[in-house]
Amino acid sequence: MPVYKKDINYIVQLEDVDKMMSKTSYVMHRAVVAALYLTGARPSEVIGLRVSSFNIVDDFVAVTIETKKLGKSTGFIIRTRTLEFSNDSPYLKDLLEHREAVMHAGSKDGLLFPVGRKQVGKIVEQLSERRFCPYNFRHSRMTKLANEDCNIGELMSWKGARDARSVSPYLAGKKIGRRLKVT
Repeated sequence: MPVYKKDINYIVQLEDVDKMMSKTSYVMHRAVVAALYLTGARPSEVIGLRVSSFNIVDDFVAVTIETKKLGKSTGFIIRTRTLEFSNDSPYLKDLLEHREAVMHAGSKDGLLFPVGRKQVGKIVEQLSERRFCPYNFRHSRMTKLANEDCNIGELMSWKGARDARSVSPYLAGKKIGRRLKVT
């Protein structure tokens, strides 16, 4: 993981994401934030997302992400069990709207985000007013899943982990991380 000058233990809240989304008119930037927030993927994994990475069904979206640590595809489901994953979610809508735009631009299975990992970091830093980095989304997703009583196998799948040691901190404390005051 890259070294960041930000506190990666900060838990990104819905109001943080709403503020970030309201600061840009670029659908791709909103889609990058949405992908980070909804999946908890590494920035390098988000930029590897393709049109075919999403399988949309009535009440869920199945996402396949090529994990960078394991070197294989990890599939997981964004369920409607939490507020931010509902079919009415503006975050999911932004992500799927960007996916449709890429498809209509003539790329049936092109990359969703033709940017580098550093540019993803710059987008997050700029929209969050330098308060956090892309890895805050990853830590936040793991914390929220643990607090929703996901089992260790689900957490390992979402994180792309090989063994339980990397997800055990999320299971031990339940309320992991801290919030910064939102201004």
